[in-house]
Amino acid sequence: MKAKVILLALTGVAVGVTIGKTVEAMHKFRAQVLKALAEEPLYRVSGPLVSVIIPALEEQDYLPKLLMSIQNQTYEPIEVIVADSSTRDSHELADQICRQYGTTCLHIPMLGPANARNQGAGQAQGDILLFTDADNVLAPDCIENLIRSLQEGYIAAHPVECIIDDTGLAAFWAVWITNWLKGTNATTRVVAIWKDAFDQVKYDESCVPLQGCREDLRFGKDIIKRFGPGSIKLNRDALIGTSARRFKKQGLIPGKVPWEYKGVRDGVIR
Repeated sequence: MKAKVILLALTGVAVGVTIGKTVEAMHKFRAQVLKALAEEPLYRVSGPLVSVIIPALEEQDYLPKLLMSIQNQTYEPIEVIVADSSTRDSHELADQICRQYGTTCLHIPMLGPANARNQGAGQAQGDILLFTDADNVLAPDCIENLIRSLQEGYIAAHPVECIIDDTGLAAFWAVWITNWLKGTNATTRVVAIWKDAFDQVKYDESCVPLQGCREDLRFGKDIIKRFGPGSIKLNRDALIGTSARRFKKQGLIPGKVPWEYKGVRDGVIR
């Protein structure tokens, strides 16, 4: 009985320490990311051209912050391509935002994030491609750190993340899952990859939204299948912030992915 009490006490202490560290990381990460919206970087490093590709569908509320964070990266040179599948009126708004930031805005009539990513990659000039969801904000040295991983010999690299528009349970859960438990091949939200390697894999456009297929997770699996274990780096020095909208719509443990995240309009895949 005494041993059980001691074990329970030690377990409680360990859980308390873990919770404390997660809360501390949650606030620290958020502050790091928001620097990209508040100030220009203190330095810049140069390397191969990086093409940032942003699949978008009615994302005009999120695009300005993402584009600003890209402008304030410590890495250069960068080109940005928004592959937008919005309706006509929303696309005009997205195009206006892109012009404000000197960004290319493609209109991709055929819906589907995999198609948008692939179409954007087809227009990219960079030796390295970086795919990011539109509701992200990149910490100032995010791209620099991801490119460093590629230059170390990895085929692809992706960051850890935090929530920047919520400080409640969703923010805590995001740090817990995506930092302490995130798998190496979980290429969600943001991933950087050599373009010549991407051309051998690409995003799987056969992923059917109504069947709950995740093209971003499939991408990581396909990279490992093509290039072998150890080809993807989870860079814990690279950080992004994202919105809490997925947790608010899907819950903390998401089930089937809602249609709006899968490029479906009016129940029709186009």
